[in-house]
Amino acid sequence: MPWIKSLNGIFWRCALAAIWVLASPQTQAQISVLNKAQATVQVEQQIKIQEVTLPYLWDAENPGKTGHASFVMSWSLDQIPTEPWALYLPRVGNTFEVWLNGNLLLRRGQLNIENADDFAKTAHWVTLPVAGLLLNNRLEIRIHADSLRRAGLSPLEIGPQSELLPFYEKSHLLQTGWPLIVIAFSVSVSVLAFVLWRSRMSSPHALAEDEEIYLMAAWTELLWALRMLDTVFTEPPLPWPWWGGVTNMVYVLWIYSAFQFVHRVTEMDIKKIRPLLTLMMGLGFLSTTVGFVLGKPWLWTTWLGMASIGLLIYGLWFFYYSLRQPSFERILIAVAVAINVVAGFAEWLGRVGQTVYAPTPWLRYTAVLFGWALAIIVVYRFRQTSEINQGLTLSLTQRVTEKEVELAAIYLQKEQLARQHERTTERTRILRDMHDGVGANISTAIRQLEFGLATRKEVLITLRESMDQLKLSIDAMNLPLGDITSLLANLRYRLEPRLKAAGIELSWGVEQLPLMTWLDALAMRHVQFMVYEAISNALQHAGATVMRIELKPTQEGGAQLRVMDNGCGFDLSQVKQQGLSSLRERAKSLNALLHVISEPGQTVIQLTLSDNFTLKSVSLSS
Repeated sequence: MPWIKSLNGIFWRCALAAIWVLASPQTQAQISVLNKAQATVQVEQQIKIQEVTLPYLWDAENPGKTGHASFVMSWSLDQIPTEPWALYLPRVGNTFEVWLNGNLLLRRGQLNIENADDFAKTAHWVTLPVAGLLLNNRLEIRIHADSLRRAGLSPLEIGPQSELLPFYEKSHLLQTGWPLIVIAFSVSVSVLAFVLWRSRMSSPHALAEDEEIYLMAAWTELLWALRMLDTVFTEPPLPWPWWGGVTNMVYVLWIYSAFQFVHRVTEMDIKKIRPLLTLMMGLGFLSTTVGFVLGKPWLWTTWLGMASIGLLIYGLWFFYYSLRQPSFERILIAVAVAINVVAGFAEWLGRVGQTVYAPTPWLRYTAVLFGWALAIIVVYRFRQTSEINQGLTLSLTQRVTEKEVELAAIYLQKEQLARQHERTTERTRILRDMHDGVGANISTAIRQLEFGLATRKEVLITLRESMDQLKLSIDAMNLPLGDITSLLANLRYRLEPRLKAAGIELSWGVEQLPLMTWLDALAMRHVQFMVYEAISNALQHAGATVMRIELKPTQEGGAQLRVMDNGCGFDLSQVKQQGLSSLRERAKSLNALLHVISEPGQTVIQLTLSDNFTLKSVSLSS
């Protein structure tokens, strides 16, 4: 199509001119550019000799054919150079040989083997021996060209190595170095995206549709890395044309995967155009298979044109849609889509126009924009999530602080209520003890006086018991919890005068014991009243002359308390139903063992205290 060739030629001449001005050093005076050659072209059994102007594009001059060509160029020197010279070949191949003045300088591949190595993918450097240079030189480039493999010869440059080297290094970096970097980058992004997808899918709250962006990104970058492998293999891993078909199928899959990735990111509904996308992918597979296997390259070129034009229209619409409903991610993806569809369209023009030999395929570099977009989106989403988490953390911290203040106020209120309840309980206990002890004795004294049957001595004893109990209750309020030794000392201080007045000698065998922390205030009161009741009974009924109180520790860490007298004793069978009920109830409350022995001349009341008792029992012996 003449109009396509014309448009393509204008485009690439402008592009190459801009690149040459901006990126390339100025050509030095000693560099010679050879673009005129006498070409001997052999296709099948036909040989054609003609003058050509380089570049020579094999597929444009001999479509669908395989053959050989020899390009002879001559140039002259004013004098033989003394410094090293070199030959710079931007593109040549598929396989080739370089001859200078009848001497072989470089061979890449075998000229007699079809569809094997492919050295037409990168620039080449040939050192020219100074001894081999003449004033009039003959340079011959022999090539073997395979169909559909972009064979041919570009203009050559000859000159001093120091002046040519920058051109070669830039070309080699662009054609070989940067593709390796692109492959490494794409593989890295693919692995990262796949790891992100797996880690997020392992969450119980993950939604498959939301996380597919990372899976599609992983496939997109992996497919592009596979596509870029074609740029680094001079010896394809598969025979040609199968290797070309595979790389083009990977390219079709990459377009489909990139399309899916774009719409996952922008959250656009593609249900309506998915059948069209599937049809385009199927036609791509069919065109590359038929085109490369049957040698019909126009099928693949036609599909590329349809896809390039369609994607260009789609890219413009997508960019317009993103501007109408903008967001950071949509604008970012829209820029990547726009650059890639323009680069793909330009690459198709270069392929179909056949006016520039091996134009720089910018798509291989612009495709990594999807990887960069993914990386930026991940960082952007991480930042958004981090800001949301920080806001939630601050909000939660504020709410926790408010709740802590509320709980502190509630705790203070409950603590005040607990203290008030504790005081009320203690007051109730004291009043109950006074009622049961002092009040009962006073009531008894009143009845004794009312009926007039009791003697003055009996009434006095009742009132003294009432006073003793009142004093003991007051003493118990000031004792440390679990200090039985001090409790017994207070009893001795209060009751020993009464014992002496009654003619009873008090024997004291109390040891100093550590605090028994498991005994609370109520338990201390039970112990106090049990001892008091045993002493009171001995004063009133036993007729004893000696009373002994003992306290010693037990092996289990408890205490054994004994109150003994030498009185007349009493019959335990008579008191089981009537007496000692108070002692039994208090021992049960203490979870203590009560053991009583009574016979004429000896009465023993023994109380064993321990926090390890699990068996509550009361033993009475005669």
